[in-house]
Amino acid sequence: MRLSLFQAVLGALLLVAALQLLYLALLSGIHGRQQRRRYSQLFEARGRGRGLEPGPEPGAGGWRLPADAGLDASGRYRLYRDVSRSPVAARAAQSPGLELSLATHSSVHNLHQLPALVRRWQGPLAVAVFAPAGELLQALLALRRLELYCPGLRDTVTFTLVTPSRLRLPPFPLPGPGGEEDEAHWDPGLDLDAEPEPHPPCRRALAPLHRLRLQRRNYALGNTSYPNNLLRNAAREALASRYVLLIDMDMLPSGGLHSLFLELMASPRGAALPQEPDPRGAALPGGPDPRGAALPQEPDPRGAALPGGPDPRGAALPGEPDPRGAALPRGPDPRGAALPRGPDPRGAALPQEPDPRGAALPQEPDPRGAALPQEPAAAADRTLFVLPALEIRHSRRLPWDKAELQRLYQVAEVRPFYSELCPRCQAPTNYSRWINLPAGGPGLRVAYTQRWTDPWEPFYIARATVPPYDQRFEQYGFNRISQACELHVAGYTFAVLDNAFLIHKGFKLASEFHPQKDEENRRNRILFRQFKQELKLKYPDSPRRC
Repeated sequence: MRLSLFQAVLGALLLVAALQLLYLALLSGIHGRQQRRRYSQLFEARGRGRGLEPGPEPGAGGWRLPADAGLDASGRYRLYRDVSRSPVAARAAQSPGLELSLATHSSVHNLHQLPALVRRWQGPLAVAVFAPAGELLQALLALRRLELYCPGLRDTVTFTLVTPSRLRLPPFPLPGPGGEEDEAHWDPGLDLDAEPEPHPPCRRALAPLHRLRLQRRNYALGNTSYPNNLLRNAAREALASRYVLLIDMDMLPSGGLHSLFLELMASPRGAALPQEPDPRGAALPGGPDPRGAALPQEPDPRGAALPGGPDPRGAALPGEPDPRGAALPRGPDPRGAALPRGPDPRGAALPQEPDPRGAALPQEPDPRGAALPQEPAAAADRTLFVLPALEIRHSRRLPWDKAELQRLYQVAEVRPFYSELCPRCQAPTNYSRWINLPAGGPGLRVAYTQRWTDPWEPFYIARATVPPYDQRFEQYGFNRISQACELHVAGYTFAVLDNAFLIHKGFKLASEFHPQKDEENRRNRILFRQFKQELKLKYPDSPRRC
């Protein structure tokens, strides 16, 4: 009797265990089918007949993700370029001549800000998206949803997907079973942006992205470093445009900037651009003339240039190098007679009067290589068009133009970027001068030029040929200033635009950063010191330092 009771209890337990295993197997199968259906959304354009845009290459099954991609120089990251086969990338590749594009970078947690940036920019745009382990599928689904449901995004944006090199894109899947799309419901409480998304399908697509942003702080990616400079370079290279504006994803440009800058470049205002001399000796050869024009030197009739040592006005004049390795002094003549400022009694004409039309006369190139080009086109190549960066309270509507920005600035709803975290990092922009310049007027102009000083890290529109960002800088600290420092040493001019700006959504606060910020900043400061020493070897003839 006892044996049979024991057997009955044991049989009951085995039956319960079998039922549980069967339940788990069924649950796993249902979950797997749901995952396959969601994953198939990457490759099948759904929503046709509901007014949504078709997927890329209709009839070809949607996205055709590349099987492999190139590695970066360090071998630590894999880059999948134009992952969605965007029409804008195809047009740029087939017909060169794209004048201006915007480049930016993001993790999946900041992609919810992309539609607002597309609406503001109204031009070609390249985004480099970083997807660490555990977020690859989320990133692919997010990009697909944005392209399907957000108007205008597919025709203007190309995506570069960046992953750690050990990760690979999953194999091309078979189409999943049919069924309704799994669309997240939009929660109005999640949409805290000052520019809410007006398009309902796009708003629903952004709902899961809004939830993702609440899961992590800025730069907090666990054991993975955010390679911001690698992403900047990848985005900048994605579209072959003549000029590039590179900003962070959480910033917006002033309204109409794309078309206004193109007008500036096509107008006489953009043909002759000012060059600011460096008062510490890094000025363009010839020194600043008190009347505003640089005065060239005539060659000495005996075949040698007049001595070009330190000019008493603070700028180096070009001269032949001394055989002993030093430039001859500009002051007393080695023969005992000071060089006159007027006509040379030996018959050599010294500096000429400025051109009555107000343009500086052309200069001879400095044989030491320190002279910057003086042709208008070359001057534009060496000019960085600085956009003053500001930040606004989260609760305010973002200003469209400078007149609206000025009103918000007066009531302290807008302040200079990084006012709390690093005021010196943006102080050389000279906000007090810029904000008091009259708003409006026909198009854009260069308001003034600024000498670069450490630790200025401005945002600017530049030629695509400028030196790339140093990809060794990752996470927080010194990643943007390193490029600004190199551009200064390389001889670029920082020209501040009068009516254009960038606005950051929300005040930057120290409490918003991850706990490792200070340690990352310390590590990158050591790297920056090494970087500055490397610049001396890279630009041995440059008189500029940072």
